[in-house]
Amino acid sequence: MSQSDEPGRIDVPEPSARQSLIRPGSLTCSPDGRVLAHLAGDSLCLTDARTLEQLSRTLIDALAHNNAALAWSPAGGMLAASAPGGAITVLDAESLEPMARLAGHESPASAGPEIGVTGLAFSPDGSRLASAGPDGRVRLWSMPDGAPVGVIETGRTPFRVGFSPDGSRLAIVNLGWSPAVHDTTSLQRIAVLDDCPPQGRDVAWSPDGRWLAASSTDPARKVDVFAAATMTHHLTFAHAVVASGLVWRPGTSVLAIRDARSGGVHLWDVLTEASQQVATTPIGPGSLVWAADQLYCLSSSAGVERIV
Repeated sequence: MSQSDEPGRIDVPEPSARQSLIRPGSLTCSPDGRVLAHLAGDSLCLTDARTLEQLSRTLIDALAHNNAALAWSPAGGMLAASAPGGAITVLDAESLEPMARLAGHESPASAGPEIGVTGLAFSPDGSRLASAGPDGRVRLWSMPDGAPVGVIETGRTPFRVGFSPDGSRLAIVNLGWSPAVHDTTSLQRIAVLDDCPPQGRDVAWSPDGRWLAASSTDPARKVDVFAAATMTHHLTFAHAVVASGLVWRPGTSVLAIRDARSGGVHLWDVLTEASQQVATTPIGPGSLVWAADQLYCLSSSAGVERIV
């Protein structure tokens, strides 16, 4: 059942029955939207997006137990996942055999051996992988050979990364600092989103590259949207949320927002400013993903659920 936040409605698919699977680490989907993938401890779990039936659960020694970084390459051939000690394991998406182990994000001694990479993103053409780690660096790797091609010294603790749809820019969320945007050729910082609170949580580029959304754990500022061409503040979500997940509906101006505090999932059209709450999920951190025009949620208490 949906609940309108403001006058006006957003066209959404009919809600489907929710079904819980296993405890999460992170959530992503294959490029064709047919398969969902998430981490559960030291296992990689694949799920049929239509039926929510588990396809496989593979024990992989090289996965990090307490991290939540997972990315599927745009062409569908590779899965990248966080590994112990700040490393990254790259898997063949069909066989799930390791293709490469990328080392470089050494965890600070105070963080413990299980704290590693927290953000992973493939470039739109699949030729690069960006990783964010507790060592204060964002690293770029050539794919599929895994060769290091660049390092961004953030001076903070990078948490999430995201390439623009044309691959020319990389957005970085730093804990305790406003999000920043870097040129992917020079790696130079080209903008700091000063209008966004420093308690950064997530970033997401709109499918057409027109907007960049950023969230924080500060409920006073909620979710902000910036015009990508100028990196100027455009709009703030009008409802108090602590957003733990941001994802744009493919081909639209609609942003899905998950509130970790209330469990609510909101759809917000940044052009019309119409919004509606479409579901309530278990309270706590959790990520979102659109697959084949359906929205899925991953939460620590209920696993994978189909939202709409």
